[in-house]
Amino acid sequence: MTFQDATGQQVASDGLWADRSFRLLFSGYSISAAGTAITRVVLPVLVFEQTGSALKTTTLLALQLVPYITVGPFAGVIADRTNRRTLMIVADIVNAAAVAAIPLLAGAGQLNVAAIYVVALVSATAYTFGNAAELAAVPAIVPRRHLLQAHSAMTAAYEFGFVVATAGAGLLLAMIGPAAAIWVDAATYVMSAVAVALIPASFGTPTAVTDRKPMRTEIAEAVRYIRHHDLIRPLVSVGFANSIAAGSVLGLIVVVAARQLELDTADARIGWLFSAGWAGAFAGAILLPHLSRRLGAPRLTLVMISANGALVALLAAVQTFWTAVIVMAIWQMCWLIAIGNGRVIRQRLTPDRLQARVGITAQILGWGGQPVGAVMGGIVADAASTHVALLVTAGIVTVATLYAWSSALRTTSPDDLEARYAAVEAAQPALGEAAVDSSTN
Repeated sequence: MTFQDATGQQVASDGLWADRSFRLLFSGYSISAAGTAITRVVLPVLVFEQTGSALKTTTLLALQLVPYITVGPFAGVIADRTNRRTLMIVADIVNAAAVAAIPLLAGAGQLNVAAIYVVALVSATAYTFGNAAELAAVPAIVPRRHLLQAHSAMTAAYEFGFVVATAGAGLLLAMIGPAAAIWVDAATYVMSAVAVALIPASFGTPTAVTDRKPMRTEIAEAVRYIRHHDLIRPLVSVGFANSIAAGSVLGLIVVVAARQLELDTADARIGWLFSAGWAGAFAGAILLPHLSRRLGAPRLTLVMISANGALVALLAAVQTFWTAVIVMAIWQMCWLIAIGNGRVIRQRLTPDRLQARVGITAQILGWGGQPVGAVMGGIVADAASTHVALLVTAGIVTVATLYAWSSALRTTSPDDLEARYAAVEAAQPALGEAAVDSSTN
């Protein structure tokens, strides 16, 4: 079966899945994501069991963000300088050892909140380096014409795995207890490391020793590349605004349920609001390639960020539960499509030597917006109302939308974008690892 890409060229729809390298990458990513989802449920449970403190429980989540924001830029430089395959494998092994410490300490009667915090920091730091390498490795492993389909498949697997694994985590908690449940995550990291080791394709070309500059200079180079690129700059700006919206909406959803929808805080339907969002995100991951081909990648970003702001404003006005469910599902679908589409454009417009640095810098801005949005939303909601907080959030997204519509995203046609992709690919040096035919089964 074939389909037409953005240029009208016929492309085999099974080309991506015929690629053994992608199948291994997808398998390792999906397995690891499912294990991580279980730990995201279990670690807060353990902290709350140890302390009974909401503050100490939420502190865990904050600690898990610290390494990405502080170490991320340096991880990007290292991922561009070193063998990315090795870095991803080491990150998986360190993560497996770190999370395995939880059940081992629990079995020895030595588990305490300080130990959980240390494990969370070590695990998050290992993830930061592994993710930096992955951001750069995916465009090297996957033919760039298939990046959109690859991102769609991996994101869909993540969203689906998150829903299933978080539900499964509840069963594991009941059956074997929280500490023992983390053995599952440790095992998934080992399986991910094996999958990465077996990938035959090249992971890209490390920066030659003679071309390396001081870390500060290389980080600044990535920042300049984003700032001066007429398409990547507005995409990152849109991503930051989308991230603020995510922090505000997701941080306020329980408050919206209680104050606007008049639900009891113990009402199970509050969980349905979150589930609606994840279902919308899953649908967005599936629809992304089709919408990109129909609208063109630049126009798709503009449409989705415009819809995002309108939906946040609509959420501020909802008064009934099922309306809120529908709005949450469509909002998170648009949110994911805007983010995913932007990431693919950025990856295809970034040369291999800058992939990790540019990718992780963009994601730091994206992740950094979420706590900003959450704090802002909470402050405004307490000072005024959830209606006002969500309208302020919608206003921020609207400003980013107006900026995006005034940028090169509006004037760049699909044909122009494909020509720019081709120019970036033509300028790539030969892959540094041994040449391998990664399309064989």
